Amino acid sequence: MPPPERPPCPCSNALENAFIGAYLTAMPAFSLMAANTSTNRGVYYKLGNSNLSADQLAYFYQVCASIMGVEAEHRALGRIIGGQDPANNRCYQQTAGLDSVFTGTKSAVVALTPFLTPAIGPAFSLKRKRSTKMPRSLCPASSAPRRFRPCTCRR
Repeated sequence: MPPPERPPCPCSNALENAFIGAYLTAMPAFSLMAANTSTNRGVYYKLGNSNLSADQLAYFYQVCASIMGVEAEHRALGRIIGGQDPANNRCYQQTAGLDSVFTGTKSAVVALTPFLTPAIGPAFSLKRKRSTKMPRSLCPASSAPRRFRPCTCRR
């Protein structure tokens, strides 16, 4: 396979690492919620107006695990496209320093917000893609925590 003409944007690797970390962080949270619910300590978790059962919370855990596996494949594929060797350079996926899903400076929300919020940077927008020429870079402004800092290549 010939090397690519130019290496891909490094924010792809940072984004996949952030999503992998988010799902790995969510799994123990769902597990704990399922355990709390199954011990009949009361109804702690709701989705809309419905109470969540331990089985539903365990299912959410399984969904997180499945999606995290897909994100790990995306990470390896991005490394292949970028000519990075080895593409599968991890035996175990990592949380990348995340310790919660929603709260705190080391949360998945904080890590992913710069990639998903146009107010912080030129995050991807399907509406913008359809209405204007696609920007050469979808990298948001460099406001993410250092380990997730998007590239500044401005391709």
